[in-house]
Amino acid sequence: MIVWLTSFPKSGNTWVKLFLISYIRDSRVSIHEDSLNDETISSGSRTLIDETICLDSTELTDDEIDAYRPSVYLHLSRSTSRLLLMKCHDAYTYIDAAQTTPLIPVAAIDKLIYIVRNPLDVAISFSHYMNTSIDRAVRLMGNKTLRLSATGYTMVKSFQVRQRLLSWSDHVLSWIDLKEVPLLVVRYEDLLARPSELFGEIVQFVFEEKEESRLQRAISNSNFDTLRQQELESGFIDNLPNAPGPFFRNGRAGTWREQLAQDHVDRVIQDHREVMERLNYI
Repeated sequence: MIVWLTSFPKSGNTWVKLFLISYIRDSRVSIHEDSLNDETISSGSRTLIDETICLDSTELTDDEIDAYRPSVYLHLSRSTSRLLLMKCHDAYTYIDAAQTTPLIPVAAIDKLIYIVRNPLDVAISFSHYMNTSIDRAVRLMGNKTLRLSATGYTMVKSFQVRQRLLSWSDHVLSWIDLKEVPLLVVRYEDLLARPSELFGEIVQFVFEEKEESRLQRAISNSNFDTLRQQELESGFIDNLPNAPGPFFRNGRAGTWREQLAQDHVDRVIQDHREVMERLNYI
């Protein structure tokens, strides 16, 4: 079974992934090894794609890689008997102009968890992660053609293929309006405010049952203070090379009230008002 964990970057995807790994293992998560374990993989992993298609994807164009990706996920789905967590930052898009062939086929998705976060807070975390200004981060979040790991953007990772994010609003809508798969939408802020309830919903959704003591251990092992301390001691493999700061920075909600200038607040709301209202961020 493949459970897809999807989100716009810096919205809590990694946090939920580490929680689920901790729950599965029923033990403390060693975060410097989490991306190398048997439970999780990134949908943009160049290694996954190369090993599946038996080609060196660095010799292909982005569009040529995208043409292979649906078959990669279908193959993985058909050949995987264990539970696999698929971390994904792509929006739900299509590889053809007629929009008949999705990049990620619904047949490859057994269950889908979409993690969403207030874009006003995302803008701050996004700017820190990309080592760019908040002004540029806000503009990128409104860019309907935003890509990661593609020429022209600073988040290039050689071990990741191009990922098409679109704007923050388009990314959110592309997933939460997907009707063909079992879907759980989780707000980052609710995970912070009511962890037992919301992480419990995630466990129930994935496993169709939950063990309370195991749930509480997993919540404790994956709280931000624990993850931040582990990163200080051991580093974190998912952080960008030469990143200006830690991956787990503060994990609070509402920091935009202290850190965003009014013109940035106005721009985010102007670009994303409809979706923010739908998700009760306004």
